[in-house]
Amino acid sequence: MTWETGLLEWRDFYIAVAGAGAALVGLVFVGASIQLSNRPLDSRIRILATMAVVNLLHPLIASLIMLVPGSPQVLGAGLLTLALAGLVGAIGIDRAKLRQPRIESRLWLVYRYFIPSAAELILAAGAIALILGSTLGLYAVPAFVFLMFIVGTQNAWDLLLGGGSTSRSEPLPERAVVVVTHGNSGGGS
Repeated sequence: MTWETGLLEWRDFYIAVAGAGAALVGLVFVGASIQLSNRPLDSRIRILATMAVVNLLHPLIASLIMLVPGSPQVLGAGLLTLALAGLVGAIGIDRAKLRQPRIESRLWLVYRYFIPSAAELILAAGAIALILGSTLGLYAVPAFVFLMFIVGTQNAWDLLLGGGSTSRSEPLPERAVVVVTHGNSGGGS
């Protein structure tokens, strides 16, 4: 398989990822705005929102890079830059998270932090393969996208639920429940 053929085979995938990623990032901004309007000083909400945006924005950017016409070396350099920025960002998020009281289980910490870092390393390896002219790099980008979308979607969901607390020791906030019933409200036709 040649570089051009391989990239052409993945083109529809990258177009779909770019569209889905843009929609999901927009929804995360809406969810973050709602949560931060209720609890503007809650650093857990801010960290979770940042993680969700990064986890969904990076696949979007990687897909856009792969849609740009160019040589494998140019696309690989763009992906490598993105992967390195993602690793630096993950370190910053990890440092902020370490300053927070621990409310998540170790399994959730691995899920939220290890998987995105591993995905960024997969992207970096794929980028290096592309720079070296190997078509194997074409398969690293979809693996990166799937891992980041899985974690990003979970983070976005936890954000919408109010902060992503997975600890059983911390009570969930009480929510008002409104029940709407439809029916006759007194004699009518």
